[in-house]
Amino acid sequence: MKKPHNPKVTGKGNEGKKGSGSKTRKAISAAKKKGATTAQIAKAGNRSPSTINNISSGNIKNPPSDLAAKISKAKGKKKKK
Repeated sequence: MKKPHNPKVTGKGNEGKKGSGSKTRKAISAAKKKGATTAQIAKAGNRSPSTINNISSGNIKNPPSDLAAKISKAKGKKKKK
């Protein structure tokens, strides 16, 4: 006897999520606009520079969401007026 098919279970659970990793990519581009190098961004996020490049180029589709908060620390200090 076959088990009945359960139509509610589909995929790996990550389908349909739009913008996965966009916060991390935006954080990387913001840090680069502020003048941070890839090495500085990687050090702030505890990742290698090649990983940062792969995330920003889109080769890594779903980077960890907590990485964006770590990368924001690489933006540098604000200039005093």
